Amino acid sequence: LKTLEGLGYIEVKKEFIERKPRTTYSRTCEGEQAFKEHLQALEAFIKQATD
Repeated sequence: LKTLEGLGYIEVKKEFIERKPRTTYSRTCEGEQAFKEHLQALEAFIKQATD
């Protein structure tokens, strides 16, 4: 997760709720775009392998 955060693909929010730590992870627009591009590359690879 540190790597994804470093690349700007996710945001990390740390807080305390009733004295208990809570960490929330959310994707960024850049992270969503990178994920979509990765899926497209995988789909192209699979299609090429099955042709």
